[in-house]
Amino acid sequence: MSIYNQKTNFLVIDIETCLISNNFIFDLSYVVYNRLQGITQQKSYIVKENEFKPTFYDKQDKYAKYLQDGVYSKKYFKHIMHEMQQEISKNGIRYVAAYNSGFDLERIDRLCAIKRIDNPLNSLIEIDLYHTACQTLGQQKGFKRFIDRFNLKSDKGNRRSGAQAMYQYITLDPNFTEEHTGYSDLKIEVEILDLILRQRKKMDVRRNQHSWKLVQG
Repeated sequence: MSIYNQKTNFLVIDIETCLISNNFIFDLSYVVYNRLQGITQQKSYIVKENEFKPTFYDKQDKYAKYLQDGVYSKKYFKHIMHEMQQEISKNGIRYVAAYNSGFDLERIDRLCAIKRIDNPLNSLIEIDLYHTACQTLGQQKGFKRFIDRFNLKSDKGNRRSGAQAMYQYITLDPNFTEEHTGYSDLKIEVEILDLILRQRKKMDVRRNQHSWKLVQG
């Protein structure tokens, strides 16, 4: 099914890793989304093996509130991946998307290898929201004017094009700041994905570490 079909289901993923090692995923969150219904399923997990490693510990008050409210649950990584596989099968998912997908998917794959469990994401078509956003939203004159007007640039003077900058643009809110929890950041990524798909432009969905260069001209 085409990515532009409103019934196409996407698995959108966001992870948070510990400062001591990018191999330590402590927050693994995902949603099932399609343009017709929006978000139909959302799951956010604290990976039990890594719950006391920084930076989870640095954000423990925030996560404690999420756990109390039932937004997050604690599970071992192998159980999280098993439930993810069930969601993929149940919803007929063919696409997995993430902003800067290489970071998220490489670390999930690495941890699957360490734990010696199958990675259900390996059977899906990867969509890098960073690359696709820079090819579509980032090419709009309004984006470049917005970034320049509010000086949303790196120390080297390059226009920012990460998820936060893209969301600042689509909401016209230069003061918006990402929470950097999977649960919250996924809402941003889904809105970006939705707008990308609405462009119906031909684009390269593969990861590209040089995506940021596309918005500089």
